[in-house]
Amino acid sequence: MKGIQPAVANKGISALAASAHWPLKGRSGMRLRGIRHFLVAIVLCCSGTARAIESWELVHSQGVMHFVYISAPDWKNQDYYRLAIGTLCARKRICQVLFWHDRALTPTTIPMSDAQVEAKVAHWQYNANTGLRRLLWSCKIVSDPSQCF
Repeated sequence: MKGIQPAVANKGISALAASAHWPLKGRSGMRLRGIRHFLVAIVLCCSGTARAIESWELVHSQGVMHFVYISAPDWKNQDYYRLAIGTLCARKRICQVLFWHDRALTPTTIPMSDAQVEAKVAHWQYNANTGLRRLLWSCKIVSDPSQCF
């Protein structure tokens, strides 16, 4: 958005909207200011969603298993893993999602190579029939031995 100063960008929607060069004319200025805030909120919301979607990629699915690549800059941000899990496992009774941060090592078939197994950074397991609901992390992300492999 042209006219938005970088120093203002991290100060919230109000500061961002105030810095935008959208003229307000006439007696409807207050109404237009509200619309301006709304439009800026939409842009911020949608740009964040697009960034989140770009942060992970479904590379392959086989049965209940999904192999996901998490982009390099985001691979330690647990929110992107949870977003992928929520998207891929919605309304499924059994679901497994395995994650890699190296696109070249993300499997496209089973069985996986030893290098692919070693490069895995997270593993979600869900089974509504047995009550299993577990997210394990690489110890490079989480240092708790009860939550990492």
